[in-house]
Amino acid sequence: MYLEESFRRAIGLGLNGDGLTVPEIACHLKIYEHTVRATLRRWEKIGLGGLWEAPGRGGKRKWSLEDIHAIEQWLGEEGSYTSRQLEEPLAVERGISLSSRQVSRILKKKTMHGNA
Repeated sequence: MYLEESFRRAIGLGLNGDGLTVPEIACHLKIYEHTVRATLRRWEKIGLGGLWEAPGRGGKRKWSLEDIHAIEQWLGEEGSYTSRQLEEPLAVERGISLSSRQVSRILKKKTMHGNA
């Protein structure tokens, strides 16, 4: 069963407070021991704020909504491009380097959700 990570961390802290060892907590929560240790260290160092992820984790997207609008405009003018054909104008005109696979994913996401 999936639990929100901050909730899982709070449970781990409670189990530690109840006297369970790191391996026992990891087994109970079905997470790695190093994750439990990191949570305990964050708790000791930061306190309650250590339960939540710090902002800025993960990769940043290289494209913006303006890039998607430019692609839509190109598609409206020419009618049909492959995602591979869109790589070059994105690099030349917009200054972003995306693979054809990434372009395809972005366009599918835009189509499915109505936004990027």
